[in-house]
Amino acid sequence: MRGRIACWLGTIGLGTMVLGVGVSTAAINIGMALLSLATLLVVDELKGTLRCPELRVALALTGFLVVVTLIAGVREPALASEHRNYGWDLIRIAGLPAFAAGWWLSHGKLSRRALFVLFSIGVIAGGAEFIEWEHALSAPLAGRGLIHGGNFNSLSFLAGVLLAINLGAVLAPFRPGSAGSRRRWPLVLFGLAASLVAAFFLLNGQSRGAYLGVLGSLIVALGLRLWIGRDGGMRRQTITILVLVVLVGTVAYAAKPVRSVVLDRFHIASMFDKFLSGSLTSGEPETLDIRIKLWREGISAFARRPLLGYGPGAAPKLLSASEYTEIRHSPHFHNVWIQWGATTGVGGVLGFALLYGLLARASLRGALDRRDAFDWAATTLWAFVGIVTMVQLRYNQPAGTAVVVLLGGMAFATALRGSLDERAAN
Repeated sequence: MRGRIACWLGTIGLGTMVLGVGVSTAAINIGMALLSLATLLVVDELKGTLRCPELRVALALTGFLVVVTLIAGVREPALASEHRNYGWDLIRIAGLPAFAAGWWLSHGKLSRRALFVLFSIGVIAGGAEFIEWEHALSAPLAGRGLIHGGNFNSLSFLAGVLLAINLGAVLAPFRPGSAGSRRRWPLVLFGLAASLVAAFFLLNGQSRGAYLGVLGSLIVALGLRLWIGRDGGMRRQTITILVLVVLVGTVAYAAKPVRSVVLDRFHIASMFDKFLSGSLTSGEPETLDIRIKLWREGISAFARRPLLGYGPGAAPKLLSASEYTEIRHSPHFHNVWIQWGATTGVGGVLGFALLYGLLARASLRGALDRRDAFDWAATTLWAFVGIVTMVQLRYNQPAGTAVVVLLGGMAFATALRGSLDERAAN
């Protein structure tokens, strides 16, 4: 009875969190709470999972972050509440919530197809709230002028996540004529429709980080395709997909509205003109100059206190004392690795690097060995998140936290499956 209740709580929690990514912070928090409760109810069944190296690293990293947060609070009592709040943000992405999501992905009643559909609906419904639809009907690619009441980068991030998942799932290999292939086509068609809406959000959100993240996801997906294309049975399918990607990319680039809304955001035309006139400076564009100053401040803070950092909530205080006046009001360093280095020291950086490295490896192995669309989607999403978080933080917002937990859960589901396969073989 307890296991049945836990299964339903885990299933509902996973679905609620995924659906809430685009529409509701409360849904995200409720979903994560239900996932944790469901996992605690079956804790006696989890003993065998301790052999999973990813879980061991997650446990160690969580413990380290708790210690760092406590030490920071003792060292700076005036900032104790900030350290606790930011420390909790870090603990939520340190692997244990992701493990819970992965467990219920494997043992719950929510299918992977349903998970994808719920996530797509959440992102599309959430993004639609911020679009000026009357304006969009007359000028669908007017850029940020179409968006009201929302954060441009957040909308672009979620749209990019949806596109990255679709790129992996659609470009994954399949056997024509098989039962699995026939069942896949309705989901592929739904994914293509969702991708068109996500591309609309992405283009108008005009986040450079999200643009580069989607490009990186496409490169990873094509790289995987080329790798498996060495298999004679997959060669023709791979060549067909590569040709289609080139054609779609060419048509998209040839469309002037698409090209202008992307290139204008990168200031490519103005930078080229200034280069020809000899007046291009290292500060173009201005936002890049600001980010470079933020990164310098973070690296300097890490160098001053490399072992345990200044504490999870120290970034605003560190930046408020910067010699650069234009970054004094920034809440973070706009790069997760620099943020972790300055606030948690080398232990935090190495811990997160090891955890995410192991999880990404599990997804990549699943993509190459099983050639499963689920693992392909996770692999391309790792590429997207890895690129975007080099210039943004994202986990400091509920939607970003939920995406990291979902991505980690997808990788944990694959890692746990591989661990069970190894135990069965032995």
